[in-house]
Amino acid sequence: QVSNTVSTDTLQPSRTQNIAYINPFVPVNSGTFRFINTTTLAGDATPSNDGITMELQVVDTTLINIELSYDNGVAAAGGISWNGGDGGCANYFIPPFYPCDLTKVSAYIVADPNAVGYYMKIYDDDGPNASAGTLLDSVLVPGGTFTTNAFTQSTLTQPLRINSGGYYVAWAMAGDGVSLGQNAVAPFSNRTFEILSGVMADYRYREIEDLMIRSYITQIGVGVEENPAETAFGQFFPNPATDRASILIDATRITQPSLPVRVFDLQGKLVHNKVMSVQNNVLELSVNGLAAGQYTVIFTVGDREISRKISIVR
Repeated sequence: QVSNTVSTDTLQPSRTQNIAYINPFVPVNSGTFRFINTTTLAGDATPSNDGITMELQVVDTTLINIELSYDNGVAAAGGISWNGGDGGCANYFIPPFYPCDLTKVSAYIVADPNAVGYYMKIYDDDGPNASAGTLLDSVLVPGGTFTTNAFTQSTLTQPLRINSGGYYVAWAMAGDGVSLGQNAVAPFSNRTFEILSGVMADYRYREIEDLMIRSYITQIGVGVEENPAETAFGQFFPNPATDRASILIDATRITQPSLPVRVFDLQGKLVHNKVMSVQNNVLELSVNGLAAGQYTVIFTVGDREISRKISIVR
């Protein structure tokens, strides 16, 4: 798909560095990809541990409802649980675009012999170093209300608007015996965590397993009934773009000749904020000053928001 070689600064222990790749990955098809990262350094005493492979999931962002997961639906033998029932697991998800609504979550339960059930909890990543922070929702799934060896969906108390960053979906035991499915088919996300006595830490088997926890997001302002202005907007062209992109807008379906336009990068950072005019049913967006990558463009029409994706190449 794409390959890059980048020289970095000398890094001291505990330091991190963001690396901008010259050749961006602009996926055409959805599916599972492998992100392979290898470091090289002259005089390295143990080169065998210099590489890591991470699962990269590409989803179809034209869908109204999108499933985010790291597993392939097949559970390994056994299942994970803690004696005493005071444990749990979590997956960390970063949405493919902003804003979006988190509406449902699911867990693959292998067994619940004592019919104790479990909780599904959502945490914001507003803790130190993007760790799990604020508890956003908690849903009890009582014992006897679900089928084992299958995914059970849980609808959140209300949709959670995600404007930036990511979120943690945690499965928590409600008692002894209930166990969660583990997926042992590579590649692995390295975004898995275990919870014991309320403390979350990196999952001990994160390099050889993924946890069978999923989340479901929806587009903002989709559907004619929910947002009549949605059908007035086409898609950006050209896409990918280099210096300028255009989008067709049916001016007869909106009531304002000028639109607030905001552009967000993949980290949810606002990189463009301007009121722009629609001329001859076309709005032109200059992307000259933006780095290569994927962006979400939000148009505000009255009290509604319409989002479109655009990729930029250099």
